[in-house]
Amino acid sequence: MELAGAAAAAYSDSAEARMAARDYLGARYFAELALARVPDSAGARDLLAGANSAIEQGSTEGLVFESRLRMADSLLSYGKYEEALAVARAIGDVAPENDRARLMVTKTEFNYWQDAARRAFSRGDLGRARGAVDSALVRFPGQPACVSLRSQIDREIEAVRSEARRVEAASPAPVGAATKDVEEAYRSGQGLFKSGHLADAVSQWEKVEALAPGYQSVRTYLVNAYKYLGVELYTQNHLQEAVDVWRKAAKLAPDSAEIANYIRRTEGEMARLKELSYERR
Repeated sequence: MELAGAAAAAYSDSAEARMAARDYLGARYFAELALARVPDSAGARDLLAGANSAIEQGSTEGLVFESRLRMADSLLSYGKYEEALAVARAIGDVAPENDRARLMVTKTEFNYWQDAARRAFSRGDLGRARGAVDSALVRFPGQPACVSLRSQIDREIEAVRSEARRVEAASPAPVGAATKDVEEAYRSGQGLFKSGHLADAVSQWEKVEALAPGYQSVRTYLVNAYKYLGVELYTQNHLQEAVDVWRKAAKLAPDSAEIANYIRRTEGEMARLKELSYERR
């Protein structure tokens, strides 16, 4: 009996050591050995219950972890990048050393910034688009779609700068009392355009063009603002309004094949929709 008690005590000590090391399967093994020697050992029973509880809790946490990973992936697949990022970062906070958690955070951050870059580029916010695409490439350097998008953004930025320099060099400065109003409206338009307020930017630059035709690069800015405002209206399904805005751009840039194509394509779409509405009557 003494030998059984000594063996049980040794097994219990081993079980306690395993519990301290968070080796719950090992703790359960030694607790069961202790109980096999002394079945009424309260200490061994407590160790066994503690080990089983920890194993069950770990299994539950594992299920929650897997569920959250699947949720983040599902949100990504539906294009809900902001929601996916929130879920992924919550996983990363709970399991910062887990490789799968770190990869999910990186993946969702990449998708979030890639989408932000595309949306900023589509509305003409080139500075924000460039910053967002660079943030995406920090996560996955050399990713082909992002490298291609960055090249498009850089070409657009250079084209705007080049045209602005050309127009500015050839533009007369405003004279008289109009100078202050022109400069204020011009700068206001720039700020509004950069912040994505396209309609307000257009209003300011139209004022500049009315007071001082051709002032600095205002016509170039107007053409770009008209173009992106038209795209914005088109995506909101305001087709006629989009065409009206693009026609304003076409007056300032009659040689722009891109703007002419926007108008032609949208007018064709409007004509098809009209035909369908007649057919349904």
